[in-house]
Amino acid sequence: MNYQVKTKAELIKELQKLQQETEALKTSYSKDIAERKQAEEKIRPASLYARNLIEASLDPLVTISKDGKITDVNFSTEQITGIKRNKLIGSDFADYFKESDKAKEGYNVVFSKGVVKDYPLTIIHTSGREIAVLYNATLFRNEAGEVQGVFAAARDITEQKKMEEELRNSKELLEKLNEHLVDVRENERNQISEPEEFVLEDRPSLIIYRILQESLTNIARHSGASIVEVNLRILKKKIKMLVEDDGCGIEKSKVDSLRSMGIAGMKERVKSVQGKITFRGERGSGTRIEVIVPLIHEMNND
Repeated sequence: MNYQVKTKAELIKELQKLQQETEALKTSYSKDIAERKQAEEKIRPASLYARNLIEASLDPLVTISKDGKITDVNFSTEQITGIKRNKLIGSDFADYFKESDKAKEGYNVVFSKGVVKDYPLTIIHTSGREIAVLYNATLFRNEAGEVQGVFAAARDITEQKKMEEELRNSKELLEKLNEHLVDVRENERNQISEPEEFVLEDRPSLIIYRILQESLTNIARHSGASIVEVNLRILKKKIKMLVEDDGCGIEKSKVDSLRSMGIAGMKERVKSVQGKITFRGERGSGTRIEVIVPLIHEMNND
């Protein structure tokens, strides 16, 4: 083999060339680093701002890769699952739901339609507690427009569902109370109906019924009574009703007050048929209401 022998001058020249190329590479590398740092400095405020927005959300927020793995979460997600961020990232999104198959189905819907709205799921906390949520999710893309994954936000509707359940229960209770009230009123009508030999016209009959109704309502609302007695008697030409309770006793000031609309109404009803009503109350000894209404006519004149 032939080896080319270079002079000292040639070697020095080549060495200088290598040094120049090295310096050029260093300069280029340093420039790239500087440019990268400048770009990072520009991006950092925007990234911090976006991160702060995500963390400020009270709703759990997650980003999910194409293969269904969690790539990022906020603190609310940690709270609702009971799992730290570093363990959530990289795990399967569907693993944290009671209906994991339904969660996967919803995830696929996002990729096929681009978005899902108010998608119901149930998150299982590490304590075993179940949290009802509605998920809203959309695709997110990079600068080139390529799909990177799914951005999803959950809304905790546990309290909402609890209120809806309470409302349903309240409606059912109200319906039952209303049915009971109808039965009570029907029973009251039957209880105050006159012996066969006597007939009351509609007006006085209705007055007796309304006064009894108002009396029982006032007793239930204000007296604190545990016992109520209703006595209805037919006299010669009159019908007499006595309502007594063992409550706190009505005050005379309330009997005479014009603001006591219920009592004033009872007085007016009785007065309209030339009847009589009296109220007597003793503190701690209950209230006694006596009503006398004239009979219109008798069927038998025996």
